[in-house]
Amino acid sequence: MRVFVEFMPCLGDLVTELPILHALHDRIHPLEVEVSVDRLGAGLLVDYDWIGRRHVRSDRGWSRVGPIASSYRKPFDLLLYLRSNPAIKLTRLFFRARRKLGAEAYDDAAQDQGVVRHRYSIVRQVLGDVPELSTGIVLKPERTGEALAAAGVAQSARILCLGPGAGTPRRMWPVERFAELAQGLSHRFDRLAVLGSTAEAGLCSALAARAGAVSLAGQSLPVAAALLARSALYVGNDSGLAHLAAAQGCPAVSIGLADAYYTPWNGYSVHGRVEDLSAPDVLAFLHERVLGAASAARPARVMGPHR
Repeated sequence: MRVFVEFMPCLGDLVTELPILHALHDRIHPLEVEVSVDRLGAGLLVDYDWIGRRHVRSDRGWSRVGPIASSYRKPFDLLLYLRSNPAIKLTRLFFRARRKLGAEAYDDAAQDQGVVRHRYSIVRQVLGDVPELSTGIVLKPERTGEALAAAGVAQSARILCLGPGAGTPRRMWPVERFAELAQGLSHRFDRLAVLGSTAEAGLCSALAARAGAVSLAGQSLPVAAALLARSALYVGNDSGLAHLAAAQGCPAVSIGLADAYYTPWNGYSVHGRVEDLSAPDVLAFLHERVLGAASAARPARVMGPHR
């Protein structure tokens, strides 16, 4: 089966859509896959050896022609267009595929279960059922060693990861509150690591200096994913890193989340405006809902701005 997947551009959207690709890979044999992603997405998928071709989008219009040309050389059996941009919907008209499915094929009955489960519901249209969901990013074995070396810790270390960046300033909790939170948690962990993009290096360094942490800003996404898979907790803003942490099985807490629909997979949402949430607010939430999650019955994973 020959499949083409057009992914959304943001890291969080890509991470929440990848379980769809995982399900197709697990259930369909043989499977020939091509994908369309932005440069960030291409970096995350670097260890996916079974993806045949990655069409990397840019701001230049010609970068969107490649997938269409590929479909004319050899038509696809299935096109999954997971973007909502009207221009993309127009482009797909020229794409040659026997079957085309888009975001309108999501089962809206699954919407209350969150973004990952809602988007994953599209696999029923392809496979006839909905197999067990697999979120973990495909990584080469050596990524774990690279991540632990970057953080300067042994495999047995308890690691707290912090993500002070976000796509827009309005979603960014103040650095000084992250630092205050880190000081209240540091005794529970062997290492505090601050994650972010190269563009967020200054922000991450400022937090690392205040919190006694190591800044890993600019590390590749596979290395960040490997570190998150070994971490005991991730606390950050409403950003793609929160979804990446959750995908890797790390308890993920998203601060200032505006819509519970985007709560990280099996993770936690601290609702409220970032300017209104204090470090004691978030610390109290962590103690009550997350750090004590070993109890048999977990409370609901959503908190309002004031308790």
